Amino acid sequence: MELSNLSFLSEESDNQGVVGAIAYSHSGEHFQGSLMQDFEVYVLILHEDSSLHNKIRHSIIGELRYQIVYMDWMKLNRDLITGENRSVTEAFMDGDILWDRDEKIHLLRDSVLAFASKMRKQKMFYEYSCFLNTCIEAKRWLADGQVIDAYQSILKSLKHWAKIVVIERGTPPEQAVWAQIRDMDRAVYKLYDELIASEETLEQRVELTLLACEFSVMSKMEGCSELLLEVLRKSNHPVSLAELMMNPDLMYCHEELPLMLRKLVHRSIIKETGSWIPSLTESGREIRYFVN
Repeated sequence: MELSNLSFLSEESDNQGVVGAIAYSHSGEHFQGSLMQDFEVYVLILHEDSSLHNKIRHSIIGELRYQIVYMDWMKLNRDLITGENRSVTEAFMDGDILWDRDEKIHLLRDSVLAFASKMRKQKMFYEYSCFLNTCIEAKRWLADGQVIDAYQSILKSLKHWAKIVVIERGTPPEQAVWAQIRDMDRAVYKLYDELIASEETLEQRVELTLLACEFSVMSKMEGCSELLLEVLRKSNHPVSLAELMMNPDLMYCHEELPLMLRKLVHRSIIKETGSWIPSLTESGREIRYFVN
Protein backbone atom coordinates (compact mmCIF):
# COMPACT_ATOMS: atom_id res chain seq x y z
CA MET A 1 0.00 0.00 0.00
CA GLU A 2 1.32 3.42 -0.93
CA LEU A 3 1.07 5.65 2.11
CA SER A 4 0.98 8.64 -0.24
CA ASN A 5 -2.54 7.52 -1.14
CA LEU A 6 -3.51 8.57 2.36
CA SER A 7 -2.32 12.15 2.00
CA PHE A 8 -5.97 13.23 2.28
CA LEU A 9 -5.64 12.42 6.01
CA SER A 10 -2.76 14.84 6.59
CA GLU A 11 -5.16 17.50 7.85
CA GLU A 12 -6.00 15.20 10.78
CA SER A 13 -2.44 15.40 12.11
CA ASP A 14 -2.90 19.09 12.93
CA ASN A 15 -5.98 18.56 15.07
CA GLN A 16 -5.59 19.19 18.78
CA GLY A 17 -5.29 16.05 20.85
CA VAL A 18 -4.34 13.72 18.00
CA VAL A 19 -1.76 11.14 19.07
CA GLY A 20 -1.13 9.50 15.71
CA ALA A 21 -2.55 7.37 12.93
CA ILE A 22 -2.02 3.84 11.60
CA ALA A 23 -3.06 2.28 8.29
CA TYR A 24 -3.60 -1.47 8.13
CA SER A 25 -4.12 -3.03 4.70
CA HIS A 26 -5.44 -6.47 3.77
CA SER A 27 -4.17 -8.28 0.73
CA GLY A 28 -3.59 -11.73 -0.71
CA GLU A 29 -4.76 -14.98 0.80
CA HIS A 30 -5.08 -13.61 4.34
CA PHE A 31 -7.73 -11.04 3.40
CA GLN A 32 -11.19 -11.92 4.66
CA GLY A 33 -13.24 -8.90 3.75
CA SER A 34 -16.33 -9.92 5.66
CA LEU A 35 -14.41 -9.66 8.94
CA MET A 36 -13.54 -5.99 8.29
CA GLN A 37 -16.80 -4.92 6.63
CA ASP A 38 -15.27 -5.49 3.16
CA PHE A 39 -12.81 -2.60 3.44
CA GLU A 40 -9.33 -3.22 2.06
CA VAL A 41 -7.73 -0.58 4.28
CA TYR A 42 -8.44 0.07 7.95
CA VAL A 43 -7.18 3.43 9.27
CA LEU A 44 -6.94 3.97 13.01
CA ILE A 45 -6.73 7.59 14.14
CA LEU A 46 -5.78 7.84 17.81
CA HIS A 47 -6.50 10.87 19.97
CA GLU A 48 -6.89 12.07 23.53
CA ASP A 49 -10.46 13.30 23.06
CA SER A 50 -12.88 10.57 24.18
CA SER A 51 -15.84 12.49 22.65
CA LEU A 52 -14.67 11.38 19.18
CA HIS A 53 -14.83 7.70 20.10
CA ASN A 54 -16.86 5.58 17.68
CA LYS A 55 -16.67 8.22 14.95
CA ILE A 56 -16.22 6.35 11.65
CA ARG A 57 -15.65 7.56 8.09
CA HIS A 58 -15.85 5.60 4.84
CA SER A 59 -13.74 6.83 1.90
CA ILE A 60 -12.77 5.59 -1.56
CA ILE A 61 -9.73 6.47 -3.65
CA GLY A 62 -9.59 4.80 -7.03
CA GLU A 63 -10.55 1.19 -6.34
CA LEU A 64 -9.49 1.19 -2.68
CA ARG A 65 -12.11 1.53 0.03
CA TYR A 66 -11.07 2.83 3.44
CA GLN A 67 -12.70 2.53 6.83
CA ILE A 68 -11.39 5.25 9.11
CA VAL A 69 -11.99 4.69 12.82
CA TYR A 70 -11.36 7.29 15.51
CA MET A 71 -10.34 5.85 18.87
CA ASP A 72 -9.30 7.53 22.10
CA TRP A 73 -5.97 6.57 23.63
CA MET A 74 -7.46 5.10 26.81
CA LYS A 75 -9.80 2.80 24.86
CA LEU A 76 -6.87 1.60 22.76
CA ASN A 77 -4.87 0.76 25.88
CA ARG A 78 -7.79 -1.14 27.34
CA ASP A 79 -8.25 -3.12 24.12
CA LEU A 80 -4.57 -4.05 24.15
CA ILE A 81 -4.85 -5.24 27.76
CA THR A 82 -8.15 -7.09 27.42
CA GLY A 83 -7.70 -8.44 23.89
CA GLU A 84 -11.41 -7.79 23.36
CA ASN A 85 -11.01 -6.18 19.93
CA ARG A 86 -8.81 -8.33 17.71
CA SER A 87 -9.14 -6.00 14.70
CA VAL A 88 -7.86 -3.01 16.65
CA THR A 89 -4.98 -4.99 18.17
CA GLU A 90 -3.86 -6.31 14.79
CA ALA A 91 -4.11 -2.89 13.18
CA PHE A 92 -2.14 -1.22 15.97
CA MET A 93 0.63 -3.82 16.08
CA ASP A 94 1.00 -4.60 12.35
CA GLY A 95 -0.17 -1.47 10.54
CA ASP A 96 1.95 1.27 8.95
CA ILE A 97 2.39 4.35 11.16
CA LEU A 98 1.32 7.45 9.24
CA TRP A 99 2.33 9.87 11.95
CA ASP A 100 3.21 9.55 15.61
CA ARG A 101 3.17 12.63 17.80
CA ASP A 102 5.70 12.43 20.65
CA GLU A 103 6.55 8.81 19.68
CA LYS A 104 3.67 7.51 21.80
CA ILE A 105 2.68 4.82 19.32
CA HIS A 106 6.23 3.51 18.99
CA LEU A 107 6.68 3.45 22.77
CA LEU A 108 3.40 1.60 23.35
CA ARG A 109 4.19 -0.92 20.61
CA ASP A 110 7.57 -1.59 22.19
CA SER A 111 5.91 -2.08 25.58
CA VAL A 112 3.42 -4.59 24.15
CA LEU A 113 6.14 -6.49 22.29
CA ALA A 114 8.33 -6.63 25.39
CA PHE A 115 5.32 -7.62 27.51
CA ALA A 116 6.53 -5.13 30.11
CA SER A 117 5.92 -5.69 33.82
CA LYS A 118 3.06 -3.22 34.18
CA MET A 119 1.20 -4.64 31.19
CA ARG A 120 1.68 -8.19 32.51
CA LYS A 121 0.15 -7.20 35.84
CA GLN A 122 -2.70 -5.35 34.15
CA LYS A 123 -3.51 -8.32 31.91
CA MET A 124 -3.23 -10.69 34.87
CA PHE A 125 -5.61 -8.57 36.95
CA TYR A 126 -8.09 -8.32 34.07
CA GLU A 127 -8.03 -12.02 33.20
CA TYR A 128 -8.36 -13.05 36.83
CA SER A 129 -11.34 -10.74 37.42
CA CYS A 130 -13.04 -12.22 34.33
CA PHE A 131 -12.18 -15.72 35.58
CA LEU A 132 -13.78 -14.92 38.94
CA ASN A 133 -16.86 -13.30 37.39
CA THR A 134 -17.58 -16.15 34.96
CA CYS A 135 -17.15 -18.71 37.76
CA ILE A 136 -19.78 -16.86 39.78
CA GLU A 137 -22.05 -16.73 36.73
CA ALA A 138 -21.68 -20.47 36.15
CA LYS A 139 -22.51 -21.23 39.77
CA ARG A 140 -25.63 -19.06 39.64
CA TRP A 141 -26.83 -20.58 36.37
CA LEU A 142 -26.32 -24.07 37.77
CA ALA A 143 -28.26 -23.22 40.93
CA ASP A 144 -31.11 -21.96 38.70
CA GLY A 145 -31.11 -25.21 36.73
CA GLN A 146 -29.89 -23.48 33.54
CA VAL A 147 -27.23 -26.03 32.62
CA ILE A 148 -26.47 -24.78 29.09
CA ASP A 149 -25.91 -21.22 30.33
CA ALA A 150 -23.74 -22.60 33.14
CA TYR A 151 -21.74 -24.55 30.55
CA GLN A 152 -21.15 -21.43 28.45
CA SER A 153 -19.98 -19.48 31.51
CA ILE A 154 -17.64 -22.18 32.77
CA LEU A 155 -16.13 -22.57 29.29
CA LYS A 156 -15.30 -18.85 29.38
CA SER A 157 -13.83 -19.32 32.86
CA LEU A 158 -11.47 -22.00 31.62
CA LYS A 159 -10.29 -19.74 28.80
CA HIS A 160 -9.47 -16.96 31.26
CA TRP A 161 -7.70 -19.51 33.48
CA ALA A 162 -5.65 -20.65 30.50
CA LYS A 163 -4.65 -17.05 29.76
CA ILE A 164 -3.60 -16.58 33.39
CA VAL A 165 -1.34 -19.64 33.13
CA VAL A 166 0.26 -18.23 29.96
CA ILE A 167 0.83 -14.84 31.60
CA GLU A 168 2.38 -16.54 34.64
CA ARG A 169 4.94 -18.02 32.24
CA GLY A 170 5.87 -14.48 31.15
CA THR A 171 4.25 -14.83 27.73
CA PRO A 172 1.38 -12.78 26.27
CA PRO A 173 -1.71 -14.95 25.67
CA GLU A 174 -2.71 -15.46 22.06
CA GLN A 175 -6.20 -15.50 20.58
CA ALA A 176 -5.86 -19.25 20.01
CA VAL A 177 -4.96 -19.83 23.64
CA TRP A 178 -5.86 -23.54 23.71
CA ALA A 179 -3.28 -24.32 21.06
CA GLN A 180 -0.81 -22.18 23.02
CA ILE A 181 -1.41 -23.92 26.34
CA ARG A 182 -1.73 -27.51 25.13
CA ASP A 183 1.90 -28.33 25.97
CA MET A 184 2.30 -25.60 28.58
CA ASP A 185 -0.15 -26.88 31.20
CA ARG A 186 -1.64 -30.29 30.56
CA ALA A 187 -3.86 -30.13 33.65
CA VAL A 188 -5.79 -27.05 32.49
CA TYR A 189 -5.98 -28.36 28.93
CA LYS A 190 -7.33 -31.68 30.23
CA LEU A 191 -10.09 -29.85 32.11
CA TYR A 192 -11.06 -28.12 28.88
CA ASP A 193 -10.95 -31.39 26.94
CA GLU A 194 -13.10 -33.20 29.51
CA LEU A 195 -15.60 -30.36 29.70
CA ILE A 196 -16.29 -30.40 25.98
CA ALA A 197 -15.87 -34.10 25.20
CA SER A 198 -16.28 -36.45 28.19
CA GLU A 199 -19.07 -39.05 28.34
CA GLU A 200 -20.62 -37.68 31.54
CA THR A 201 -23.78 -35.59 31.44
CA LEU A 202 -23.42 -31.90 30.70
CA GLU A 203 -24.43 -31.03 34.26
CA GLN A 204 -21.81 -33.39 35.73
CA ARG A 205 -19.11 -31.92 33.50
CA VAL A 206 -20.01 -28.39 34.56
CA GLU A 207 -20.06 -29.34 38.25
CA LEU A 208 -16.63 -31.01 38.12
CA THR A 209 -15.06 -28.14 36.18
CA LEU A 210 -16.62 -25.59 38.51
CA LEU A 211 -15.06 -27.31 41.53
CA ALA A 212 -11.62 -27.09 39.95
CA CYS A 213 -12.17 -23.45 38.96
CA GLU A 214 -13.35 -22.44 42.44
CA PHE A 215 -10.23 -23.94 44.00
CA SER A 216 -8.01 -22.10 41.54
CA VAL A 217 -9.91 -18.84 42.11
CA MET A 218 -9.04 -18.96 45.79
CA SER A 219 -5.42 -20.01 45.35
CA LYS A 220 -4.61 -17.41 42.67
CA MET A 221 -6.46 -14.41 44.10
CA GLU A 222 -3.61 -12.66 45.90
CA GLY A 223 -0.97 -13.26 43.22
CA CYS A 224 -3.22 -12.11 40.39
CA SER A 225 -4.19 -8.96 42.33
CA GLU A 226 -0.63 -7.68 42.72
CA LEU A 227 -1.33 -4.62 40.57
CA LEU A 228 -4.08 -3.43 42.92
CA LEU A 229 -2.16 -4.38 46.07
CA GLU A 230 0.85 -2.34 44.92
CA VAL A 231 -1.34 0.73 44.44
CA LEU A 232 -2.83 0.35 47.92
CA ARG A 233 0.60 -0.18 49.52
CA LYS A 234 1.92 3.02 47.93
CA SER A 235 -0.92 5.10 49.36
CA ASN A 236 -0.41 6.65 52.79
CA HIS A 237 -4.15 6.59 53.54
CA PRO A 238 -7.18 4.36 52.82
CA VAL A 239 -8.36 4.81 49.23
CA SER A 240 -11.90 5.02 47.85
CA LEU A 241 -13.21 3.16 44.82
CA ALA A 242 -13.45 6.45 42.92
CA GLU A 243 -9.79 7.22 43.61
CA LEU A 244 -8.73 3.73 42.54
CA MET A 245 -10.69 4.02 39.30
CA MET A 246 -8.79 7.23 38.47
CA ASN A 247 -5.38 5.74 39.27
CA PRO A 248 -3.20 5.67 36.09
CA ASP A 249 -2.13 2.07 36.77
CA LEU A 250 -5.72 0.87 37.21
CA MET A 251 -7.76 3.10 34.92
CA TYR A 252 -7.70 0.51 32.11
CA CYS A 253 -9.08 -2.13 34.51
CA HIS A 254 -11.64 0.06 36.26
CA GLU A 255 -14.66 -2.04 35.23
CA GLU A 256 -13.20 -5.01 37.10
CA LEU A 257 -12.38 -3.13 40.32
CA PRO A 258 -15.69 -3.25 42.26
CA LEU A 259 -16.00 -7.05 42.21
CA MET A 260 -12.30 -7.57 42.96
CA LEU A 261 -12.33 -5.20 45.93
CA ARG A 262 -15.25 -6.98 47.57
CA LYS A 263 -13.71 -10.42 47.09
CA LEU A 264 -10.31 -9.29 48.38
CA VAL A 265 -11.98 -7.86 51.49
CA HIS A 266 -13.93 -11.09 51.97
CA ARG A 267 -10.68 -13.07 51.83
CA SER A 268 -8.99 -10.60 54.25
CA ILE A 269 -6.29 -9.80 51.67
CA ILE A 270 -7.19 -6.12 51.92
CA LYS A 271 -9.05 -4.19 54.64
CA GLU A 272 -11.90 -1.71 54.52
CA THR A 273 -12.82 1.25 56.65
CA GLY A 274 -15.63 3.81 56.58
CA SER A 275 -15.08 7.56 56.47
CA TRP A 276 -17.61 10.37 56.83
CA ILE A 277 -18.34 12.30 53.64
CA PRO A 278 -20.17 15.65 54.01
CA SER A 279 -22.06 15.19 50.75
CA LEU A 280 -23.57 11.89 51.88
CA THR A 281 -26.54 11.49 54.17
CA GLU A 282 -26.10 11.54 57.93
CA SER A 283 -25.92 7.76 58.09
CA GLY A 284 -23.78 7.34 54.99
CA ARG A 285 -20.08 6.57 55.11
CA GLU A 286 -17.78 5.98 52.16
CA ILE A 287 -15.89 2.69 52.15
CA ARG A 288 -12.14 3.03 51.72
CA TYR A 289 -9.58 0.27 51.20
CA PHE A 290 -6.07 -0.36 52.49
CA VAL A 291 -3.54 -3.10 53.18
CA ASN A 292 -1.65 -3.64 56.43
